[in-house]
Amino acid sequence: MLLRHYDAELHRIFKLYAAADQTGAEAQATLDSMNLPELLFLLREGGLIDDKLTVSQVGLIFTQVNAASEDAKDGDMDKDDAECTYEEYLEVLCRCCDARIPASSREEPDEEFAYTLQRWLHLIFIPTYTWLLKEKARGKGSKTLT
Repeated sequence: MLLRHYDAELHRIFKLYAAADQTGAEAQATLDSMNLPELLFLLREGGLIDDKLTVSQVGLIFTQVNAASEDAKDGDMDKDDAECTYEEYLEVLCRCCDARIPASSREEPDEEFAYTLQRWLHLIFIPTYTWLLKEKARGKGSKTLT
């Protein structure tokens, strides 16, 4: 329910960054999914890669989400472990939020994760990327990895 509330913004962000890898026909053919370099581009541009959420942690999260989707019986998940679908991207974002704000550092350590996620999306993630997308629309910054 929470992610549905932010669906329009999250989907707009996903679409822009899923199209960032223009290195070859295969990358250009996967504009509706996000690979690891595109995810790292997204997180770096938003200033989200740091000592709490490292590049290696992001790689592990990406791999775990893709592995879990391959094991899922749900036909909506993709079977490409090099790309994540929009639904997988949402799972990746949740895990990135949890890495950046672990239970031990939350205001209320026993608080449900949904409250932490909601604050992170509302106060950090959505405003950061809304601004970045506006800047890109004005021709500032790069829209591609190259």
